[in-house]
Amino acid sequence: MKIKILSIVLAIILILSTASYATVTNPITDPDHYKPADNTQSTKLVEIGRVIVASIRNVGVVIAVVSLMVIGFKYMFAGTQEKASYKETMIPYIIGAVMLFAITTILQIIYDLVTGLG
Repeated sequence: MKIKILSIVLAIILILSTASYATVTNPITDPDHYKPADNTQSTKLVEIGRVIVASIRNVGVVIAVVSLMVIGFKYMFAGTQEKASYKETMIPYIIGAVMLFAITTILQIIYDLVTGLG
């Protein structure tokens, strides 16, 4: 279990940290090297990305709430022996919910920062 979580976290870090550069210019000596033009394709891509992230967040919230309700009902109607086993069920749920909300929130913060710079 720990190895799976660690490998997922490392894969996410690897994906987010990789970058490829075609040409490297010094922004101090040539500040006008990169000037992005208005590109309708890139704005369409950004809008599609926003819709996808919002959809993932909304579906995730619904699934998280329904899952919490099911776990809660099972916990309420369980016996004392079964109640002890639901603590093991809650740990993966909490980790998954935190990852879902953290990832979509971080993506939204990055988008807001990038659009605020332009």
